[in-house]
Amino acid sequence: CQKNLLYYSMNKAYKKALIVIDSCENSSQVHSAFNYIWNFERLFSNNKTCSVLTKKLRTRCARKRKSLESK
Repeated sequence: CQKNLLYYSMNKAYKKALIVIDSCENSSQVHSAFNYIWNFERLFSNNKTCSVLTKKLRTRCARKRKSLESK
């Protein structure tokens, strides 16, 4: 039951991270999104899936930063 709760929490936090990243409109918000990802990684570091999800989040956030810089 504890594992399911942790998986549910991580999944929910991951989906929220996607929303946070996608909603960024300036470099300050992107910086905050990277902080959110850092906290996500610290919170779920004991889970094997965490490193994969963290990498995906960082990649997405970096893409968002580049798209905002090119505007």
